[in-house]
Amino acid sequence: MSDDRLPPAILLKFPEYAKLIAEVIGTWNTLEDQSRLLFVAFTYIHPTQSALVMSAMASSQARLDVIRAAGRFALKNDPSRLKELEDLFDFLEKRLRVRNQYAHAVYVTNDQDQLCILRRRYEFSDDPKSIRIVDFEALKSEILLSLDAGRRLSKFHDLLLDEMDQKLWQALQETWTSLPFPRPTNQQ
Repeated sequence: MSDDRLPPAILLKFPEYAKLIAEVIGTWNTLEDQSRLLFVAFTYIHPTQSALVMSAMASSQARLDVIRAAGRFALKNDPSRLKELEDLFDFLEKRLRVRNQYAHAVYVTNDQDQLCILRRRYEFSDDPKSIRIVDFEALKSEILLSLDAGRRLSKFHDLLLDEMDQKLWQALQETWTSLPFPRPTNQQ
């Protein structure tokens, strides 16, 4: 226990919260996987190579940074698309920060038996900021924001593909199918 005054929370005693927390985390995983497709669109890398490159990175933030950098390069001559990229990735980074708050939280209960997060940077402090009650409505809102991020990602990806030279896209697909890459197996 990080703080003798606060007992650790058993998430099984907060099943509705636990479901929403799992949904926030799971939705982020889907967003991260979806964002990999932008890397393919920006770099023309084989989709399997993209999956391997992304899985070799140690953090979600590193993956976002690499995809954003590739996008900045690919879109450097298109200010309106570049702005869309920046807005989208700012929104994704906010989703990642919230996901990380829940995924890496130290869960405790307060005196009213409410589910709380002990904020690590204040862990041994009497600062009132050290404890945050988990807000059920905020969790539900975050799920909706994450779903919106997924729609925005898909829309942006589709727009990039629509604007791509179709002969180039067809040549890439033909090249990719002729390469001896195995399909990813999700084995780690």
